[in-house]
Amino acid sequence: QPPKRKGTSKKSAKANVQTLINGRTKEETTKEQIEEYIAHLQEQLDREMDERNYFQLERDQVHTLGQITAKKLEEVLAEEKNLEKGLEEDEEHHQVEIKVYKQKMKHLLCEHQSTISELKEEALVSKEKLQKELDQLELEFHKKIKAGMVEIQELNNDLFERKRLLVFNAHKHFNTKINSIFDIICAETAAKYEEHLKLFQEEMENTEASLVMNYELERDTHMVAFQEEMSEVFNSTQEVTMLREQNRDIISEIQFHFLHFSSQQSIKTPETKTVDDLKLENETLEQKLKKLQLEKEQLYNSVMPTIEGTREKVGLRSTLLRRKLQDLTDSLEKSQAQLFTVLSVPNMDHTVLSEIANKSEVMFSCALSFKTQFCYLFYKRRTEKNVLFVGRFRQKKICHQEHCIQKE
Repeated sequence: QPPKRKGTSKKSAKANVQTLINGRTKEETTKEQIEEYIAHLQEQLDREMDERNYFQLERDQVHTLGQITAKKLEEVLAEEKNLEKGLEEDEEHHQVEIKVYKQKMKHLLCEHQSTISELKEEALVSKEKLQKELDQLELEFHKKIKAGMVEIQELNNDLFERKRLLVFNAHKHFNTKINSIFDIICAETAAKYEEHLKLFQEEMENTEASLVMNYELERDTHMVAFQEEMSEVFNSTQEVTMLREQNRDIISEIQFHFLHFSSQQSIKTPETKTVDDLKLENETLEQKLKKLQLEKEQLYNSVMPTIEGTREKVGLRSTLLRRKLQDLTDSLEKSQAQLFTVLSVPNMDHTVLSEIANKSEVMFSCALSFKTQFCYLFYKRRTEKNVLFVGRFRQKKICHQEHCIQKE
């Protein structure tokens, strides 16, 4: 930006000669004021020179920009003229090509129409010939079919009589064989199922007896442990009662000595010692009680989630096994009903009977395995209940001991 002009006095030269500064003449002004005025004029002259130089530079820049834009405009106009000439030449060439292609299309259409007319004439001639040949072939074919049908009818009558005799004889022989095989299979399946039932009953009795024996042994061991713990609790309660009686005797002695404090000053020191000892014992017992409470909470927090998790797992397994048992029993009943219905049918294939017998044996073995698993889970759940009972009893014992200590 050019330097800004300050406010200057716009007076004529004559006025400057007469009044230099603020209406004063040359005679009235001093040397210092004249020097200041000269300096002020010099500054104004410098500013005017700077502005003149700045505007000259701007004028030169504008002039150069104008020349550059004029040259670019001339170049653009020349390019535009060249492009227009090229477009006109391309259009002329394109029009010539279009005319050539149109002439070629007309020639191709004429050839196409001539070929189509020739092909139509040839197709009509060939179609008439084929139609005549087909009519002749159809007549011959119908004649041959009629003769063949007569021969087939005669042969069918002979074959029907022969087949009827053969089927009647084979049916008699097959019925006798099936009846004998059916009797043998019924006897074998009855013997197999009786043996399986006996074995299953023996296994169930043995498993029940072993489970009962194990349960009784565990119950006896738990009862022995329970009696031992009860005896320990009883001994601890006796000790607590003894300590209470001792504390009561000590308190009565302290009260007696306190009443006769004025007469028996010599007994004062041992009494104070006993009171201090009791305070220390009380503090130690409180600390032990806090430790026991913390241990009880830790045990309870560590045991209960595992117990609940095992309960949920065992419950889910037992429900799943019960459902599977129910499904197996239903399928066994269905298979037995199907087997009885099959056995009641006289004309039955030997392979079908063997397949049904094998399926029933497989279902029976699956039912046995699921029943044993169910019994094992039932026994496991009972043992877990016993463990829970013992844990709760121990917690009650700890709570009872804490209560006794608090009373003391």
